[in-house]
Amino acid sequence: MTKSVAPATVLIVAALPPVDRGGPARRISGGAGSGNVPVTSGVPVTSGMPVTPGVPVTWIADIDTVARGGFAPDRTDIALDLDPEWFASRQALRSAIARARAAVPGIESAVLRRATLQHRELLAEAGIRAVLVDAFDEVDRGSRRPAPQGWPCRSVAWGLWEVEAAARRPTGVWALLPKLSSLPAARPGSFHVLVDRTIVPGGRPVASPRVERWVEWARARAARGAVTAATLADLPAVVERRHRQPIGGSVLKAA
Repeated sequence: MTKSVAPATVLIVAALPPVDRGGPARRISGGAGSGNVPVTSGVPVTSGMPVTPGVPVTWIADIDTVARGGFAPDRTDIALDLDPEWFASRQALRSAIARARAAVPGIESAVLRRATLQHRELLAEAGIRAVLVDAFDEVDRGSRRPAPQGWPCRSVAWGLWEVEAAARRPTGVWALLPKLSSLPAARPGSFHVLVDRTIVPGGRPVASPRVERWVEWARARAARGAVTAATLADLPAVVERRHRQPIGGSVLKAA
């Protein structure tokens, strides 16, 4: 019988490079619909948003950047950078998310650092479907929906998935050194979250060398069917597809 092997799933999450709204941004990679456009740091685009050909990247943006405008309303590759102070007030959290989604309704994911995730039901009600956190906190209830075995994600509130960030990586100048840009062993069926908040010195609107290397790595393996790259907002759908895929062995046996 034909053996079915699920590809590894990779999420690349990076800081949105500085963008000069008065001038062209610079293309650094590309998403769906980009065709066979090569990755390059020298091709001007007018959208004011980084693009990644063939490899989706989730771009972390703060509330002011999102609200300032200039993004297409259906962008789903932007993750709102949640301010821990918003969680002190349900109203503050609700208002901030409403402000971001009024500017870009496609936003369905967020990132929270150095804080414990709270008000999960509120986040789901406000349209957030996935949140990247530094680490999972202790909760008094199990996952509402099962995650694939070994995947660092969970859903303890209906309609919301949490993803645990990868191990801490070098930042700043150290993150620019290629030898420190380690890549995962993309075993079949595995799940990897690659996070880099590095801003390239000099204010040029380009991704860090680490992110560009991740994009090239993912694209090469995706071409062989070994990797599937997704955005943070894609996670609920990715989990559903993963549950429907045979884990291994023959298709008839898996069924």
